[in-house]
Amino acid sequence: MSDKNQTEDNGPPAYVSALNSIQEQIGTHIMECLRTDGTVAVISTVMAGVGAGADRIVSMPVTSEQMAQIDLIINGGNEELESEQRCIGFQCEIPAE
Repeated sequence: MSDKNQTEDNGPPAYVSALNSIQEQIGTHIMECLRTDGTVAVISTVMAGVGAGADRIVSMPVTSEQMAQIDLIINGGNEELESEQRCIGFQCEIPAE
């Protein structure tokens, strides 16, 4: 089972658990996150363990306001973002020469 941990800056809770079956872990996290008021999406990632620690899956609920910000980053709609190199995760758009 996962543990609900409050983030240091009193932000939304993160659900953290040991890495077992990826499908089971992420499914459990999604269901727990969806129980958080205002959640419209869930973001999950696998984080490598520190030292001898085991890998972890971390999931966080996403509100509609946060989803709108994510949409702006991914789809543009902001002149500042358009003038900069656009990256999503480790994938960056490389301008043609």
